[in-house]
Amino acid sequence: MPGYQKKVPVPGKSAQEIYGFVDQHLEGLLAKFSVGKMSVRKDAASKTVIIESSIFSATLTCREAVVELDGKLSLMAVPFKSKIDEGIERFMSKFLKG
Repeated sequence: MPGYQKKVPVPGKSAQEIYGFVDQHLEGLLAKFSVGKMSVRKDAASKTVIIESSIFSATLTCREAVVELDGKLSLMAVPFKSKIDEGIERFMSKFLKG
């Protein structure tokens, strides 16, 4: 599977604030997409979320003022990379708007 990496700046937000938002809202966001069976594991201590499905896998790490996404996309998902980028940015912009 091809690699996928993205960093989304979240200025002025702590790693804990970012993780709290992601923890509270991520599963609702993922439920909107039909991606088959999905596994979501959260680790509050490392402020990391690991998502695995048949079409992608990703580790989302919340750091001071940034969210880092490191993953792999299946060949089926690669054509939708720009849509994935837009979705991630839109999701995090909701957090910034409060």
